[in-house]
Amino acid sequence: MVLDFRGYALSVGAAAALLAGCGGSQRAVVGGRPDLPALAKPLVGYNSVYSFQASPDGQNPGARVIPFDGDLYGSTTVGGGGAACGGKGCGTVFKVTKEGSETVLHRFAGRPDGAQPEAELAVVNNLLYGTTYYGGERCKAANLRGCGIVFSLAPSGGMSAVYAFQGGYDGANPEGPLTLVKRTLYGTTVNGGGIRCRDSKKGCGVVYSINPSGEERVVYRFKGEPNDGSAPTGNLVNLNGTLYGTTMYGGRFDDGTIFAISPAGKERVVYSAGQAYDMSTPSGLVAMDGVLYGSSEFGGRREGGTVYAVTISGNEHVVHSFSQNETLDGYRPVGRLIAVNGSLYGATQYGGNKHSGYGVVYSMSTFGYVKVLYRFKALPDGEYPASGVSDDGPTLFGTTRLGGSGCYHYGCQGGYGTVYRLPR
Repeated sequence: MVLDFRGYALSVGAAAALLAGCGGSQRAVVGGRPDLPALAKPLVGYNSVYSFQASPDGQNPGARVIPFDGDLYGSTTVGGGGAACGGKGCGTVFKVTKEGSETVLHRFAGRPDGAQPEAELAVVNNLLYGTTYYGGERCKAANLRGCGIVFSLAPSGGMSAVYAFQGGYDGANPEGPLTLVKRTLYGTTVNGGGIRCRDSKKGCGVVYSINPSGEERVVYRFKGEPNDGSAPTGNLVNLNGTLYGTTMYGGRFDDGTIFAISPAGKERVVYSAGQAYDMSTPSGLVAMDGVLYGSSEFGGRREGGTVYAVTISGNEHVVHSFSQNETLDGYRPVGRLIAVNGSLYGATQYGGNKHSGYGVVYSMSTFGYVKVLYRFKALPDGEYPASGVSDDGPTLFGTTRLGGSGCYHYGCQGGYGTVYRLPR
């Protein structure tokens, strides 16, 4: 089903007017819908599954955990030990049971290994596939830490570097997760591509494909503003054989784009962000009923970020504008959204109390009604849930970059991050 949001806006606006005429107080209409506050009372049932301990354990998870074979799998951006990466370690891949028993499956070493995994893992034929932002051997970019790798890992451990990005006309620095389409994996890199972009020689980024044997192909090289996006991040969504994704920059206003690309490399800009009261730096796409929904960390009428919807033909609608002043419902939404039974679920990096807060997990209807499911409290709770949530039956799982009970020695501030669970 493809919606025309111009008609939607008129119908909701008319409904608001009718309610006002029946004795109700008419609230300000934003983007054609009443601007509705979050529920004041959060739901109960939050549980911190695991608190990271820092090296030789992982530290600061930057991506969602993925439920697989009864356990949870994820990565941390630093930690693991060793002398590389400033002595903190170059990151880890871990497994944690839902009861809280954690196992480090791999500790990255930088070069020739990878470093700093930022994206969630993908499961293909009972193997875990992922990327690291840095690391690898072959890199033409002026970055001695390497351009990043694609790796595979057995659930019991045993990592293999599938491909090392080279920079230049190749990609560099993958930040988004891999998406499987007909036995081929597709992903994006923030840099690379060989096209000068935003006063940088690193390139505007690429969409690439790779098969399990390590044969990589650059599907598309972004060209940057004003006619194309640059710096693709976030996940790719496969909708009827076409991949949809987001870029942080580029487009008509240099505030990012939503793009569509075929596996053969034919690309088009679906929508350019940055108009008045619009989203800015979109990411985190999910498809529901033929419509793409996502979040943007910035933009919106109240400057706290947005949840937005856009049709494949380019009709865009801001579903909800978060406020950085009224922080009870959170602000700066980050990570990818998920859709469950017609509702959207996500997280904000900040907000949750009247002063600021450490982030929230929320659910949202496609009409913009928000429920705050949990407000984080930092130590010994989690802090900054910057990766969104995963769904496993009636339970949501996620990570926080900081917080938790693993901060126990002198000089430790803020905690090393957590894995948490929350009933939806």
